[in-house]
Amino acid sequence: MSVRAAVQPVSKSNDTWHARGHFKPHGSSHQLSGSLLGGCLSHPRRMRELDDKQAFSKRLKQALRRSPKPAATASELAVQFNLRYLGEPITPQAAQKWLTGKARPTANKIRTLAEWLDVPETWLRFGVKVPSEGRAKHRPRESDNSVLTTQEVDLIRCFRQLPEHRQRLIRELVEDLALDG
Repeated sequence: MSVRAAVQPVSKSNDTWHARGHFKPHGSSHQLSGSLLGGCLSHPRRMRELDDKQAFSKRLKQALRRSPKPAATASELAVQFNLRYLGEPITPQAAQKWLTGKARPTANKIRTLAEWLDVPETWLRFGVKVPSEGRAKHRPRESDNSVLTTQEVDLIRCFRQLPEHRQRLIRELVEDLALDG
């Protein structure tokens, strides 16, 4: 496709091509075709947004799994969410988009989800856990982490002997438990 084909006038009246191949629309408004340039220019941003939505979806599913009353379906998620949210209710389709990483809720909806699921809002929204002041006091010193105990070495040895799918389950369990602080 040529550049000429990519530039399309908004208004067809009095638009002209100049001798050097430059397009000059009557007036100043013209647009670039999304198929050639528009899609390419926003591609990295779209990929980042898609990654953010998928990462949010993963965190939401993790929080739902560890919840005392987990919502197993998008419909259950929508019902449970709507019981707690004071704004406009969501549809099961919206909840499904959250779960599949096709959409991400607004900040106030994430706040409601975090309160309901008892997880830090910053973790659910951004994947970052901000330690509370009380927990920071009990954090082990860096020097305490530098040497493994015999029990920890045995645990690592046993973990490495597990099949990959069981190692993945253990990692997910540890991540879930880490949310509890």
